[in-house]
Order: sequence, then structure tokens, then C-alpha cells
Amino acid sequence: MSKVTLVWFSQSDKPFKVVNLKKGIVYTFLTCFTLFLVATVVFSWATHRYHKRLTRLESRYEKLEQEKIPQKKHQIEKLEQMLADKQSSIQNLKVKLIQSKKQLQDLREMELKIRNYLGMDSNADKMANQTHQGGFGTLKDETLQQMSGPKTNKAASIKKSGLISYSLSLEESMQEVLQSLRQRKEEMKTTPSILPVAGEEMWLSCEYGWRTNPMTSRKEFHSAIDVAGRWKTPIIAPASGTVSKVDKNHVLGNYIRLKHKNNMHTVYGHLHSVEVEQGQRVERRDVLGYMGNTGRSTGTHQPVRHQ
Repeated sequence: MSKVTLVWFSQSDKPFKVVNLKKGIVYTFLTCFTLFLVATVVFSWATHRYHKRLTRLESRYEKLEQEKIPQKKHQIEKLEQMLADKQSSIQNLKVKLIQSKKQLQDLREMELKIRNYLGMDSNADKMANQTHQGGFGTLKDETLQQMSGPKTNKAASIKKSGLISYSLSLEESMQEVLQSLRQRKEEMKTTPSILPVAGEEMWLSCEYGWRTNPMTSRKEFHSAIDVAGRWKTPIIAPASGTVSKVDKNHVLGNYIRLKHKNNMHTVYGHLHSVEVEQGQRVERRDVLGYMGNTGRSTGTHQPVRHQ
């Protein structure tokens, strides 16, 4: 078998050493050494490339972080502004709620006065069922949070509010008062309740009751109210009704009789002229005729008689 001879000179004054190695061992050693060199080169190249890529990634990450910091700061400032706006809105809502409470209380007091004037019941039993009768408590924090929460929760939280329930009851009560006022208004249209003389220059010349007759100087019962004024002052209907009679006699002169609701009649005499006809329908404040001095009269005036 072929061998490889190696001569080893350690020192010049000493004999050399001779080592004989088989070729297979030498080839194996050379092959392993070559593989080791190749592996070392490949590993060094991979390590260098890894570090280079890592450096590039770190630089890119730092750049992204620097770009994100202003964005995050802007987002934080935006969120802080939104929070401040929400807090301001909640504060404004609190102020409006306080004002609404005061307005509802004022409306309730006004309603009670109107009910008292109209002779209606005070509606105290119904309003007493509301927890805020006589005043309102402060809204709890969770109620305000619900009102500032999602839209799906706003309607439910508002409906559960005592303030809203009280206002709805007050609205219903006010509608009852309004209906009563409408009925009174309709009744007033058909009930004589105003002086039947248009204008401001007028006065009561004789009241209803016992008096001395200016013609005979005798004591008599005056069953009318005399309203004096200028000649041809318009005489108006004090309520809606129907002209039941237009006539003339020696006492009242030219006169008109009106028939109102509930079989009530009013008579107007001493007229200078008549502007309506018998059977005619008249409304409140329609002109019936003009003030005069016809019949048994001492001056221009308008006697008003209820029957």
C-alpha cells in the first residue's frame, strides 16, 4: 500500500524524525480540513448577512416608531378633546335639566292657579303618584352615564327618568285644563258676558233695581241696565244667538230681542236703527243696530234686559 513519508526537523543539531502515513489517512485529513474551511466560510457569510439584515430591520423599526409617535400623540390629543367636549356636554345637560325642573315647577304652580280659577279639582292625587311632586332630586351619576352612552341606551334611560315621567303627567294635566278652557270659551260665546256697546265713550246711566222714574218721579223697579253713549254708537251682540224679534213700541222704541243658548233672551231698546232681521243668526260682537233715543227715553242710551 502507498504511504506518505513526513520528515520532521525540530532542531538543527538534533536528528530529524520520519513519520510514515498511509495515503487514505492523509486524504481523509485533507478532506475534513477542506470541509471545515468551507463550513467556516459559509457560517461567516451567513452570520455577516444576518447581522446586516438585523441592523436594517432595527433601523426600519426605529423609523416606524418615530413616525408613529406623532400620530399617537395626535390621537391622544384628539381623544382628550373629545373627552373634554363630552364633559362640557354633560355639564350643559345638567344646567338644562335644572332649568327644566324650575320651568316644570312654575308650570305646575300656574296650572294650579288656573284650576282654582276655573273651579276644577287640583289633580293632586294623580300628580302625587309622581316621585317628584313638590321638587326634583339630583340625577345620579349612573343616569348621566347612561344618557351619554350608546344611542341604543339613551331612549331607555330617558324614559326611565323621573323628570320625563313628571313632565308627561304635567302635559296630560295641562291638556285637561286646556280642554276645560276650550269648553268655557264655547260657553262664553253663547252666554252674554260683555257690554253690548262698542267703543270707549260710554257709562252706566241707570243700574238694575229700584229707582225713581225720571218721567213720573215715582218709585219703580228698573228691570234693565242703561248704558249711555254717543248717538249712533254701535250696539253689538254680547253672545251668539238668533234674532227672535225686531219690533217697535211706545216704551222701548225700536228694539231687538235675541235668543241665546239655554233659552236665555236679551232685549235692546231705544235704537236709532236696526241692522238685523228677525230669524237671523248672529255671532258675538256682530253689530245689531245703533244707539238712539226712540220710545220713552230721556236721552241717548241703550237699555239691556235679560229674560
